Amino acid sequence: MSNNNIENNNNENKTDGQFYEQKQDINDQNEYYQPQPCYYQTQQSYYNPSHGYYPPQQKTEESSEFKEKLTTNSYKWVAFDGTIPENALGLNNRNGKIIYVARASIYDGLHPGYADPETKECYTSYGGEQIACKEFEILTVPPNGYQWELCENANDIQGNPIIGGHEDDNTEIYIAKCIVDDILYIGKTSKDIEVANYGSEGVELTCENFEVLIYPPGAEIIEEENVYTRVKKGSNDPVDAPYKWEPFTGTIPEDAVGIKNNFGNTIYVARAYLFDGLHPGYADPKKMKCYTSYGGEQKSCDEFEILTIPSDKYQWTPCINANDINGNPVIGGYEDDNSDLYVAKCMYHGNIPCIGKTSKTLEIAYYGLLNKELPCEEFEVLTYI
Repeated sequence: MSNNNIENNNNENKTDGQFYEQKQDINDQNEYYQPQPCYYQTQQSYYNPSHGYYPPQQKTEESSEFKEKLTTNSYKWVAFDGTIPENALGLNNRNGKIIYVARASIYDGLHPGYADPETKECYTSYGGEQIACKEFEILTVPPNGYQWELCENANDIQGNPIIGGHEDDNTEIYIAKCIVDDILYIGKTSKDIEVANYGSEGVELTCENFEVLIYPPGAEIIEEENVYTRVKKGSNDPVDAPYKWEPFTGTIPEDAVGIKNNFGNTIYVARAYLFDGLHPGYADPKKMKCYTSYGGEQKSCDEFEILTIPSDKYQWTPCINANDINGNPVIGGYEDDNSDLYVAKCMYHGNIPCIGKTSKTLEIAYYGLLNKELPCEEFEVLTYI
């Protein structure tokens, strides 16, 4: 007997109820059957920067490659050298120009903004004004390594924000994207600011509806070593110079150049960043601050460097004009136009030593004291042997 006949006979032997139940089971299976999805191959490419990479990289629990690739160590701030670095995060400002996430030093803070590759400047904001900086860093990110999260208050950020810098009190600043009148700007926000601020047409403006740059889900959050690194340009120091500038870490390094004042305290030759310059002054180890001067005022800085040089490799050389220095001056820093600044020792009222700065442009010396920037026509310049 054929199989068909056997099957037919079996069906004939079943009651009507049994046959109905068998058909109902099949119908139930069809009713809940889920078709398998169909996937198409899509070529990885970069679309409008505001949307990022597409398609997004898939992460599975079985593969740790994605997670390892997207640690915070994969995100770098690269000093601008005249060209936009590879993997720089660029956005179309909707006005026909690509701008890039950047940050620059302003006073004792490090503030996010945007870099314009045409003007070769970074634009951020501070104190109600838009600030243009010639020395800055550009953010580079790995592919698929960022997202933008809608936000109205920086205290309510759901994801892990990419730290863009810090205020002068080390409060973290995040990177904000603002769209105003259909123009895109890159600015900043923080838990203190709450809203976003950005610079435009010379002023600092506020944006209440913005987006915050965050790490994608799955990124391993590691404290970034360079989040609080100040923007530094290449050193002007001669290659064979016997001196070094060392970041202050809480203790005075060996071979630091110190001067004892009339109060029995020793101050040390130091320098700190102000706007786009690097200005010599002195470090007070008790207060753990560097004091220098800028724009007619004395400035105090929490982040600074201390000069180290063997005691037999330097001397103080009398001077009345920085264009006539005898010897090799220690380069203490630079102005915002990159002109060299030298280390000067001045005497307040003829008997209180202070450390300041001079240059071929300034000719005389200046130093900070009593919250003012004071001139000094007779001074000494630190030279190396």
